[in-house]
Amino acid sequence: QKHLQSAQQYFTLDERCSDYVDLVRDMSQLYKYLSYFEKDDDNKCKMHRRRADLLEPLNRDLSPTHYLLTIRQILFELGEIFSDMVDFKRARWQTQPTNPHFAKKVNTLVRQSILYFETFLDTMRVEGKRPEKYNDDNVRPALLAHFYIGRMYSKFVVAPNSHEELNNVNQTYEAYKSIVDYCKKHPEALEKVEEELSACSEMVKLLPVKMEQIRRNLTV
Repeated sequence: QKHLQSAQQYFTLDERCSDYVDLVRDMSQLYKYLSYFEKDDDNKCKMHRRRADLLEPLNRDLSPTHYLLTIRQILFELGEIFSDMVDFKRARWQTQPTNPHFAKKVNTLVRQSILYFETFLDTMRVEGKRPEKYNDDNVRPALLAHFYIGRMYSKFVVAPNSHEELNNVNQTYEAYKSIVDYCKKHPEALEKVEEELSACSEMVKLLPVKMEQIRRNLTV
């Protein structure tokens, strides 16, 4: 970390942009790998927060005209970071499910993760529309982004049998269904997301049943 920080004094964003970006992303990966050795979930979450603090300025400051591919990679990584943080904070909320602060924190992180994955997908728009078919290099990350979005909607902490819960389950269903539909339309994509597709296919069958149960028991 010390050597990477020293290098940042030489490789600046204004004068050596590509090198600076590589250094910041290396520091993010350093925190990621260090987190594997940390046993305390709060400390792990702080490491991921540090990664987000490193990457978010890059996403804000880099020009999409010159660094579109890099921005996409950073957006996807930020989505993953906040997804990991959701898991840690949700585990903590489950120890005190009546604590509104913990629930609020989970929901804030869920929204951040969804936002970054949605923004990642938006960078692939052509004439304002998302493509019907992704190019070969983008198929797996694009479908994974949909998978993450679906998963994140299932992590919101909301009142059971509420309109909010119904909406979230429907959003999860739509995200997973988009992957199933894409692979049906473009069978060559199947091998790129085989494991995720299997899970999505199962959930697309189960979630309508769950939505119907919620509709019958709506309370809020």
